[in-house]
Amino acid sequence: MELKKLLIILVFLNFYNCLSAKIIKPTKKFTPYDVVKVQLNALKHNEKLSEDLGIKQVWLFAHPENKKFTGPYERFRIM
Repeated sequence: MELKKLLIILVFLNFYNCLSAKIIKPTKKFTPYDVVKVQLNALKHNEKLSEDLGIKQVWLFAHPENKKFTGPYERFRIM
């Protein structure tokens, strides 16, 4: 019985984390590790909130020089 309650709580917390996901804007306070972690987590949950939310997150962290070659977000998303 306790195991069942624990599993229900874990499933709920996992679902809640996906619902509370949002776009994080890049700042200078992020370490390189933080940047990679934010992007990989967003890609992991890419389709759970809205279409291509993870790809949009990666686009925000892309270097401006990279954006010159990949074009606007819509083109980046297709790639």
